Amino acid sequence: MDPDTSSQYTHEENLVYLSDTSECYGGDFRKLATEIRSEINGDLLSLEDHLEGPDSFHRDDFLLHNSIWIIHYSRLLHKNTHHQLHSYLSTNLIPDATKIFVCIDDDCSQISLCDRFDLDDTSSKYEIKNELDDEYEDRIITAVKLDKLKYQAAGYLNTANPVCGPSGVEAIEEWKQAVDARLDS
Repeated sequence: MDPDTSSQYTHEENLVYLSDTSECYGGDFRKLATEIRSEINGDLLSLEDHLEGPDSFHRDDFLLHNSIWIIHYSRLLHKNTHHQLHSYLSTNLIPDATKIFVCIDDDCSQISLCDRFDLDDTSSKYEIKNELDDEYEDRIITAVKLDKLKYQAAGYLNTANPVCGPSGVEAIEEWKQAVDARLDS
């Protein structure tokens, strides 16, 4: 692709929140998208966000078309719920370029419902982080602080971004092809 073409290329990224609650890090999830948007370079990339509950976990066509997932940690604590979500994170169903963040905020009240890990009401957010990191290894990025999630998501969006020229457009196209291949199989 020549430089003139890449400068005309615009792209819309999709961010999906997978949560039963609309809050994380003491504020609304939508505020997080606004903060991430403020860190994106240039005006060739837009970020659309979608707050989705558990009903969306079974819709491959919807979930796979989102390049950034933000999952509230409470969705990953239970053995018998959200099996599809666990399956996504434990297999190669999702393209590697899809960024999956798990927000672990100071509200650890959901921990009492945990039956997947050796955690209890006295467990800290760092213990939750360690359990999730061990379970899903390099498939997820756990974030106990808003800034980590914000800057890592923005870092990804500033790499897969038309403002980067041909390399940014190529990153976007490779991700799209990987999603199409998984949906076609």
